[in-house]
Amino acid sequence: MSETWFDTNLDVWINAIQDHTFKTRMVALSHDEICAIISENEYFTLEENEQLKHSIGMDLMNFDAEKKKNILKQLEESIDHEIQQLVSSNSSDEVYCFIKLSCRSPKDAFAVCDKMKAIFEEKINQLIQKNSSQKLPSENERLIAVNEAFIQSMKVKSFAEEFYYFKKEWVEIPVEHEFRSFVKNGKLTAISQYFDTCYFPELVQHSSEIKEKLIEFFNTNISCAIPIKDYICDLAIARDGKIYVVELNPFSSTTDACLFSWSKDSSILNGVHSQSVEMRVRKKEEKHLKHEILSVWIPFVVVENRKE
Repeated sequence: MSETWFDTNLDVWINAIQDHTFKTRMVALSHDEICAIISENEYFTLEENEQLKHSIGMDLMNFDAEKKKNILKQLEESIDHEIQQLVSSNSSDEVYCFIKLSCRSPKDAFAVCDKMKAIFEEKINQLIQKNSSQKLPSENERLIAVNEAFIQSMKVKSFAEEFYYFKKEWVEIPVEHEFRSFVKNGKLTAISQYFDTCYFPELVQHSSEIKEKLIEFFNTNISCAIPIKDYICDLAIARDGKIYVVELNPFSSTTDACLFSWSKDSSILNGVHSQSVEMRVRKKEEKHLKHEILSVWIPFVVVENRKE
């Protein structure tokens, strides 16, 4: 299982399709840098620390504080240098980055931070001002705003704003234009909208056209380039129409199937009995969002007993 998991690490496939994903810079982390990062961000019990010492040689509870400070300072300088390399290669006046590990992303944490809250409130105020009747945004509109705020909160200019370690250029992607695609034996079998609890009327209207574009992009640029046969490929369409590979994930039930089900739709996802690609988008608003979204997002989306 672990070998399959690491097959989709960014460093495995990035060079094969570098023209079809975001500009990326890499920083290899040393053992001490990894220890410093974990020590700064995690709390361990004595028992957990002993387990780490015996399994991978990390004694985090006794990691020297001054040494950690110096390591993180040097790492900050190294990463900021790589960010500047991205900036200098971009013609835009203001360049942001998305920072991740080779196998994990800030998107996996679903954290609610002050930056995200501020962006969310700004979006809600814009929605209210946009509506001439001052009607409060619907739960679906609030959910879309949460997803947009969550994604935009990861937009950084320097190491100090984030704490992880693959740097990708930031490209503005409408949340309705992110998709999860399923690849079995090198063939595209299914596509789902990525933010699957949101209802996007425009996406429903243009789903057939978008499906054909994604299939053509995959068959032309990706299918023969990726060095593995089974994987999940997240795709995004930028505002200028360019399609990007965001990341790869294991073809496994540990990866969210979005609008598909690993159990109920197994034959579809595995490409059994069909040569066609099925695409799913949400065709109406979800009536019971409280039971479908992350618990940390409920206060943002579900407003009980609202008066309009």
